[in-house]
Amino acid sequence: MTVRQKNVLIFFASLLISLLVFGSIFFFFLHRIQKSRQTDSLQEDVPYLRQYQPTSQENLSLLLIGCKKAESLPGYLVLFHYDAPQGILTAMFLPAETLVTSEARRDTLAGHYEYAGIKGCVRAVGALLGQEPERYLRLQKKGISNLCDYFGGADYDLKADVVIDGQTILKGAQRMDGRRIAGFLFEPDSSGRTDLERQAEFTYRVLQNGLNAEAAEEYGELASVLFYNAETNLNQYDFVLRQQGFSERLASDSLVIRSILLEGEYSEEEKGLVPSRSSMDEILEILG
Repeated sequence: MTVRQKNVLIFFASLLISLLVFGSIFFFFLHRIQKSRQTDSLQEDVPYLRQYQPTSQENLSLLLIGCKKAESLPGYLVLFHYDAPQGILTAMFLPAETLVTSEARRDTLAGHYEYAGIKGCVRAVGALLGQEPERYLRLQKKGISNLCDYFGGADYDLKADVVIDGQTILKGAQRMDGRRIAGFLFEPDSSGRTDLERQAEFTYRVLQNGLNAEAAEEYGELASVLFYNAETNLNQYDFVLRQQGFSERLASDSLVIRSILLEGEYSEEEKGLVPSRSSMDEILEILG
């Protein structure tokens, strides 16, 4: 082989090696760029895939019927409405003295309960508001006390000493336990009728204190506490259906809690409260 041929061979060999080296470097960086794009795309998609959007199928209306004892008439009636897509829990406080005509009987809500029990009360609330609550929860005073303790009680600043259930509670800022809160809930106002404002204030404080990120982690325990302390037609599926959406609301502190009081004029003739149109409209707007 001549010197010229050797030089030509060396030139092409060097060129080939250079092409291989530069080709390897090119494909290496091309691979890195593609992998980086795939990673960015995956990171953009993950939050979207994980984001859960509750539907109106998860909405729920639940009537809480509170009685001091099993044989007592209700003195604490709250219709809860949970708007799952909006993340709003509305507590509507209904005076037990509210007058309503249900199944051809005009009576108070407490009177309908006395006449036909839980179902009579549920039907009466349905006649009053145009739709029956989907679920009910009947709690005696002891059960309400247990539930309030489970939620951690409530902070309250008493402006004056108060006697509840024969015991004096001294004025001042303090953490109320379930027993005291339940006592306040059933304590009538100065006229001897349901004290809605007091009921609304204590209920709101208990819910605000108890429905938090910790409750999201103990969602199943909340169901157990309710089933143990209440007579109810709630079932396990009701909790399972709403678990993801409700738990995420609690964990992110995005659950909105609000209260509405059913107000009206007390009729001495009928011995009951006639709801005002404006108060009814406010509640009906929530229920849709």
